Amino acid sequence: MTRTEALWARLSAGEVLLSDGPTGTLLLSMGMPSGQSPEVWVIEQPDQIRALHRGYIEAGSDLILTCTFGGTRFRLSGHDLADRVVEVNRRAAELARAEAGSAVFVAGDMGPTGKLLKPLGPLSTEEVANAYAEQATGLVEGGVDFLLVETMSDLGEAQAAIEGARRVADIPIVCTFSFDTHGRTMMGLKPATVAERIEEMYTARHHGLNRITAIVAGEGNRSICRTVIGAIARQNLVAARVKTSDFDRIFIGFRASQSVEGFLEFPGSNLSQFLSE
Repeated sequence: MTRTEALWARLSAGEVLLSDGPTGTLLLSMGMPSGQSPEVWVIEQPDQIRALHRGYIEAGSDLILTCTFGGTRFRLSGHDLADRVVEVNRRAAELARAEAGSAVFVAGDMGPTGKLLKPLGPLSTEEVANAYAEQATGLVEGGVDFLLVETMSDLGEAQAAIEGARRVADIPIVCTFSFDTHGRTMMGLKPATVAERIEEMYTARHHGLNRITAIVAGEGNRSICRTVIGAIARQNLVAARVKTSDFDRIFIGFRASQSVEGFLEFPGSNLSQFLSE
């Protein structure tokens, strides 16, 4: 059974997978200098990166994220690593895979470029897609089980990231957005708009695991949570990261046949109370 098939089997069985937690703050507590990039430590302090992953696995994580949130060439250029994108991402994936073994899944983390697309900024859609294709190449070579395009605010950037990743990866792609307490992304997008546009991309191109759609909910906004629940009802599989004041985890694994109540009553979740307040 392949890793993708194993992931599918566990999700199809109705299992909920718990992810790891923060990366940067934990690495700072482990001695990483303020202002340093976790991606630099992937090269300079690989044992510390492995210790980070090991700690989360020992704490019960079913899936861990690679230390590559800033792993595009645009982010790495600030640390003189723009010419080592594939190497950095491959190495990060290898470190996570080494700790995860066969029991824990590894997500290839792909965060925003930190720059705006034209006409608001300097980057073209093709430049962004190429950058994410480059990052995805290293992550896939390093052995990740799926790609996580996360914490997006610009729909154009997210779409370019997905298209770039698709050029080099035939594994599931999860995409998440970040919303503020007013229920919009930094670019003014509403959750329903994001869900519909991203869902269209998956439906048009892929099926099965590659139709995973996800939304990241900002703290305190119940309408976003309801949109996430609506997405769960529409999709075969959904990855949802819902954040409240004391709850911040990624959940993957709800089939369309499962009820909203099953999601809200997951042990340890305070979402039921959150939505009723």
